[in-house]
Amino acid sequence: MNTVLNSSVDAVPPILEISSLSKSYGTLVALRNVDLTVLTSQVFCLVGPNGAGKTTLIDCILGLKKPDQGVVRIFGQDIRDRNHLKKSLSDVGVQFQQDYMYSDIRVEEALRLSASMYSDPLDLSELLNLFKIEHLRKKPYKSLSGGEQRKLLIAITLVGNPRLVFLDEPTSNLDPHSRKELWEVLNSLREKGLTIFLSTHNMEEAQRQSDTICLIDSGKIIAQGKIEALLEEFGLNFKFVVRSEIDSGIFNDLPYVTRIVKDSSQTQVYVSGEEVYTESIVKKLRTLGITDYAVSPANLEDLYLLSTGNRSKDST
Repeated sequence: MNTVLNSSVDAVPPILEISSLSKSYGTLVALRNVDLTVLTSQVFCLVGPNGAGKTTLIDCILGLKKPDQGVVRIFGQDIRDRNHLKKSLSDVGVQFQQDYMYSDIRVEEALRLSASMYSDPLDLSELLNLFKIEHLRKKPYKSLSGGEQRKLLIAITLVGNPRLVFLDEPTSNLDPHSRKELWEVLNSLREKGLTIFLSTHNMEEAQRQSDTICLIDSGKIIAQGKIEALLEEFGLNFKFVVRSEIDSGIFNDLPYVTRIVKDSSQTQVYVSGEEVYTESIVKKLRTLGITDYAVSPANLEDLYLLSTGNRSKDST
């Protein structure tokens, strides 16, 4: 039995490549000409609102749904060839947010059952130790806490020694310590060649853990790349949060103010470029006698909310 994940790393081709993928359900367009590339040993994070097309995209990648057009290549092979699809999926692990585990099955039994489906599974004792659930070997699934169940499900996802795993909200039900421990495990396996396709609504986790962010909305990819580059591209380097009533017109002469967003309690002013540009904003506010504000770097959550239309906007 293997004791570590597959460590072979091929720079070319990408481990997952999607070109011009589209899928409709009657008049509902779920995916629109989706293109994306996932490289070996990356954490590739797919984010987007509910109904944005994330599930349909993953289903098309795994061959669970047939796209109307486009190509999916896993490990360089076109999965429209069913033989390639079957071979590719033997090296893929999938953990969905919703589980269908038999409630009375014991932890070790669940792992052994899953391991029996693969020709070269990981060592079960090592896997139990890796996820710190070795003391739960004999416990039935129904008696585990939510966090323990989550750890077991991810361990099952990895038992087949995959090269690529799909994780849907993997840290839900985990406390901060368990979340940290899980990512330590995942990152250690990534160093051995594992590639992680992550789907999550946790923007902080996505920004901290991901190499590449892919933002999807209404079936279209609207942003894809490293988070720092995306924030630069969208002109979201810094953010002022002003908790006093202001007239957004005071910033009209400042070209590096890229977005202004108002709600009932505050105004957010987004600034592009160097930190020195924030000094002009400070000067404007102080001239008006406004001192109740805070400035910070913009982040993935800002990009998400502004790009997916989930806030009212007062653009400059």
